[in-house]
Amino acid sequence: TYSNIPDTLVLSNNLNPTLEATLGASGFQLLYYQVVPKRMSIDASQTLYQNGQYQLSAAALQEQLERQLPQNVSLLRVDHNSLVIDMYRPRTKKVPVQPVITLSCQQNYRAEGTPIITPAQVTVTGPRHEVDTLTALRTAPVVLEQLFSDFSVDVSLILPEGLENSTVAPPKVNISGKVVKFSET
Repeated sequence: TYSNIPDTLVLSNNLNPTLEATLGASGFQLLYYQVVPKRMSIDASQTLYQNGQYQLSAAALQEQLERQLPQNVSLLRVDHNSLVIDMYRPRTKKVPVQPVITLSCQQNYRAEGTPIITPAQVTVTGPRHEVDTLTALRTAPVVLEQLFSDFSVDVSLILPEGLENSTVAPPKVNISGKVVKFSET
């Protein structure tokens, strides 16, 4: 697990939860660690930003792990020169909502004007490479048939593939519109 994540950063959903290390101890204690894997905490505040990644040096990683082991267990080797922790500075962007809606009205009724989307824009927050590609978000498809009165429906937004680490607020929008009666004379 990771602790002390800086307030300006967010952990990615693409984290590798395992770390291989070689321990030294008496036979029964080593057997215990093989049967019951140990969960350890990594202090992410000690990472350095290098080459476009947040990295924890091998020395800092070894020190953190050694502090969490019992006194009679020693850390002989960690299988990493450094530990890359997939974190990012979140970016926020407002994008318009595009409704995917099909309307049909009963005889002698018609939709008046275009449907109203509330809110018309939503806020997407996530890593720059995900957020910057967005120009709009679509709603889930809505089919309303045989309308004879005004309508209002809450609809979820569809996130495009590749937005694993992004969030949308709000996650739903409202689509409403007026339906009026008319007569042919």
